[in-house]
Amino acid sequence: MDTKENIKNIKQKAYNTLGFSSDESELVDCLLRSLITMNGLDAGQNPSLKHYENEAVMMAQINAFLQRYALRAGERTDIKQPIISDENLASLEEVFTKLGMVDAICPSRRDYDVALCYGAPEVGVRQRVGDLAKIVSNPSFKIKNIVVLGADRKLWPLKKTGKSISFPEPILYDILAERLSARDGKEVSAEEIKNFVLNMDTKETAVEKISEEVAVHPYFKGIKWPNETDLILAVIKENPVFEKEQITVVRTPDFPDGSRANTGRTVHFAVMQNPKLFVPGATVLAISSQPFIRNQKTVTLQNLPNAVNLEVVGEEIKKFTPKQAMICIDSFARTVHANFSHYKENEKMKKLFVADLMWEQKAR
Repeated sequence: MDTKENIKNIKQKAYNTLGFSSDESELVDCLLRSLITMNGLDAGQNPSLKHYENEAVMMAQINAFLQRYALRAGERTDIKQPIISDENLASLEEVFTKLGMVDAICPSRRDYDVALCYGAPEVGVRQRVGDLAKIVSNPSFKIKNIVVLGADRKLWPLKKTGKSISFPEPILYDILAERLSARDGKEVSAEEIKNFVLNMDTKETAVEKISEEVAVHPYFKGIKWPNETDLILAVIKENPVFEKEQITVVRTPDFPDGSRANTGRTVHFAVMQNPKLFVPGATVLAISSQPFIRNQKTVTLQNLPNAVNLEVVGEEIKKFTPKQAMICIDSFARTVHANFSHYKENEKMKKLFVADLMWEQKAR
């Protein structure tokens, strides 16, 4: 095999392992070129143009590149948000549409053992719960079990504009109003809480610290601060479709290292708590939204038992804006990272298996 053909094979193996088919290789190349342009980098920094000794090294370089240049603002620590030109925006929309991350994806069948609803910020939760309600209320669908993925992670950070503080999830005011009313034995309105928070004079300046300062204020004494599970349950409670439905709620706990409950951990916890729902041959319909479907399908499959039949569906991106483009790029990077991490774990297990086998042979 000549050098050129070998390089091509290494690249294709790397892309396949990272979750992209042969037909999608040029789309990945196009996206990497766009990131080079958007971030004002030299073409030589494009990880897809370099020569590698094997696919593992190439995957590591692509993953490192995306972790540095593809995550959204707020998670990108040392570089500015890139500027997306109109030409680049049109190119990105075409790439992500072909990668299946823009258009709506609908259920392919009418009966499922499990309907699984992912969590999200309030806007996303309302959209996903609304889509789930449409399916549940449609007599042509048969859903045996409904599972919603929640977490104990508290609903913050807060937003601070100048001296004013507000919550990014407006429904948080309603949840707190209900809990304060129960504590005080009299009605406390969401508007009252909103005004109180807006006018708080906080000593802290970091958003996370402000969140903690607000939560421990005497005004909220004795109140359990709402978390992501409370958010999704509050939205479900608003929809009469679910009044007579039995819903399994997964409350993924906080982790000792302080890391957040992500899709993989919530799905893993759901399987641990409800093993009889996720048996081989079970059909699972997961409710997401674009552009997160591809990534959430990847991570969910990695945490489900083998032979579970999974579909992930959701609404389309209605308008492809620069903000949506950055969310798409972020989701693409997370898919690559998830597949690369899964590959490394599998390789680690293979080495352990070989070591154990050699030890057993020597022991005989």
